[in-house]
Amino acid sequence: SDDAQDRTVRVWDAETGEELLVLTPPTGYIRTVDISPDGTTIATASWNSALSGVITLWDVQTGTEIGRMFGHTNVITHVRFSADGSELFSTSWDGSLRIWDVETGIELNQLATFEDRLLSLDLSPDGQFALVGSGNLGNNELTPEKENSVDTSVWLIDLQNRAMIKEL
Repeated sequence: SDDAQDRTVRVWDAETGEELLVLTPPTGYIRTVDISPDGTTIATASWNSALSGVITLWDVQTGTEIGRMFGHTNVITHVRFSADGSELFSTSWDGSLRIWDVETGIELNQLATFEDRLLSLDLSPDGQFALVGSGNLGNNELTPEKENSVDTSVWLIDLQNRAMIKEL
């Protein structure tokens, strides 16, 4: 039952094992979490069928919500802060990679030319490239009409030019 599901994000002291913070997002199931490079902000992404994908930003010291980002139309699979913490990247089952301004919550850019769900995301340490992986989690049936429903491509994206430069 839903009552048995925790639906929280917990922050722990890695050395002592002490629980430092419990975050309870306002809605939905938590799918992904990231912490800003300076350690002051946590980003969580949750799914709610009424609200779609919601990214919530939290203050690490107080545990209070400091912002929300709306735009994805399906489950958000990954959130990642840029190396300087000013931008947040997100991927989704809606087939888009979105780039957000952390301070304002405004969507800065969107790459939505992918044919299937985006399942994974990573950024290069220098912030120049993103690597995104596509695929199917298994609840879509492969049919002759939908031959691309199991697309397992990985794309290397040049973030300066917002262009896909290699498909693996």
